Amino acid sequence: MIEITVHDKLKEISPNVYPMILPLATNFPAYTYDLISINTSEATINGVMPQNLRIQISIYTKTYQQLKQEYTKVISKMLTIKSYLLDANEMYENETKLYSMNIDFSVRA
Repeated sequence: MIEITVHDKLKEISPNVYPMILPLATNFPAYTYDLISINTSEATINGVMPQNLRIQISIYTKTYQQLKQEYTKVISKMLTIKSYLLDANEMYENETKLYSMNIDFSVRA
């Protein structure tokens, strides 16, 4: 499962990696990942139907500078697993005082 691969790649950057939901008590930087969609091809390759998965990785940091640094690390790791960047957006969450970024990737599985 590609989610395990993504989890393992993010763990190389930080120990604070979680599926889908960021725990309230965590250290930063922290990451979450979500499987957004699965698109199955109608063609088969050696009897296997290839899939394109859309994975979203969210980064949470305390500073904007750190957010940019973590973004670069995530891009580097994800490029090692046959993925490409689809979209990214930055936010500042006033309630939590955290900077965050959602990054969407397409991954061939």
